[in-house]
Amino acid sequence: MKEGSPIPRLLASPVAALLSVIAILALAAAARDVPQGLDASRVQEAFGRGTGPFLVLFGLHRLGESFFLWSAIGLLALHLLAVRLRSPIEGFPWRFVPVVLLLALLPLSQRWNHDPDPLRDPVRLSVREASGTRDSFKVEEGSAYRLPGSEGPLLFGTLSSGPWAGEAAPDGTLRLHLPVPIPGASPTFQVSARRPPAIDSWRPAPIPGAPFQGVSLATALLAAFLFVLATARPSPAPADRGARIGLMAAMALILLAPLWFAPEGPRLPLISRTSGATVLFGAMIRSPQDVAPWIGAVPVRFPASTVAPVLRGVLAALAALALFRWVRPSRRTPGPDRPTRAFAVLIGLSGLVLAAMAVLRSPLPLTEDSLSHWLESHVLALVPASWSVLETSLSAPGPWALSWTSLTLLGLALLSLGASLWWIGAPPGRTPGIPLAPFAVALALLALVQAVGCLWTVPSGLMPEAALPSSLLVALLALLGWALPGDSSTRFPTGRTSLAAACLLQLSLVL
Repeated sequence: MKEGSPIPRLLASPVAALLSVIAILALAAAARDVPQGLDASRVQEAFGRGTGPFLVLFGLHRLGESFFLWSAIGLLALHLLAVRLRSPIEGFPWRFVPVVLLLALLPLSQRWNHDPDPLRDPVRLSVREASGTRDSFKVEEGSAYRLPGSEGPLLFGTLSSGPWAGEAAPDGTLRLHLPVPIPGASPTFQVSARRPPAIDSWRPAPIPGAPFQGVSLATALLAAFLFVLATARPSPAPADRGARIGLMAAMALILLAPLWFAPEGPRLPLISRTSGATVLFGAMIRSPQDVAPWIGAVPVRFPASTVAPVLRGVLAALAALALFRWVRPSRRTPGPDRPTRAFAVLIGLSGLVLAAMAVLRSPLPLTEDSLSHWLESHVLALVPASWSVLETSLSAPGPWALSWTSLTLLGLALLSLGASLWWIGAPPGRTPGIPLAPFAVALALLALVQAVGCLWTVPSGLMPEAALPSSLLVALLALLGWALPGDSSTRFPTGRTSLAAACLLQLSLVL
């Protein structure tokens, strides 16, 4: 292509980089609560005809394989290539090698991430020899197998009382292996359901994955610190402050959209005020296809009515400041931007208010009856009518409080937004002298550990459904910030913008 062609100039412009980064964040935010790995038919069945087709169209049920996500990544790659062609450099850019290797993990993660079907699976049975050996076999209902120790092929199935097996002996007789042995009989095989387990009574157990939660919290702390550095280096010229504030406001509004648009406001986990443990709501359920009851326990996420006005006020303040600076750009004066710093102080104080609420852990005016009524209308209403709910219970009695961890993280997010605005409003030339590269690499490594935790632990309720591909996107954007320390454009530095996007995306995962 010729140098004067409009296509390279358009691709090298800040608009292309801005559109790609915003599109990546928008897709990650839209796929936040969409279960990953589902088939298209199951997505439409679960979300209905109004929402399901759009989720399938944009590939939000398989975010790592989404055509629109890869289109946004491709646009960003074309932007970086166009910038390199316009400003050639010597040598091979080795820093992009980890970025390219990480791109291959996005589609692979969707294959590793299993279909999040409920725990019930009546067709998978476990067969064990009754002689006491540890050999076991996994079989499918309705299929015939020839197993060691059997005289003929065995056909496996399920009854209302549990799984069974029928064995055809060489003399033509039929031998049945029932789940309850007949008195005086010595069965050759013991057949039991692999899932669900037969449960008579239960009590919600603590959520597994404490190390996973610790990694996520450490990643969020690093992201909050790095977000301030990424948006503050270098201090923008007075004419560029409006664009920087507008970009920050757009990313915050996109990633915190569930908290902004939810009718009841943000939902935070409930904890027991006495023990501090997360409150779980569990139910013993049996569907017509189940061979035994199975249990489901989820953390109780209750609307935080006291937090909603603070959060919505902060997001509205960001949008208002961006609009104000777009209508009235900053004057070319060497002093600080006083309106921007005033908004920064206001947002910082809001973060301190949430931190104080986390320290006090004020009890919620909730009784057991009112909480049970809310859970029935919001949780049990999602259970299909054909399923039988045999028992429900809470893991901890009242009084309850909002999770201090979630309140602290919300306050940390607001403090980081306020600190970033404070540095944006600083006089030009005054920037913190802390390098970004080591923290960007550390954020990418922690995000990868977080992604591994999504595969090998059970973070139910700790993070959103799309935590695995979103964690990989955090690592990808952080590595781009490391590979592009000051690249692409003076008014729109792609490296620092990618870092800021990675930080806000990580913060949105733990809120």
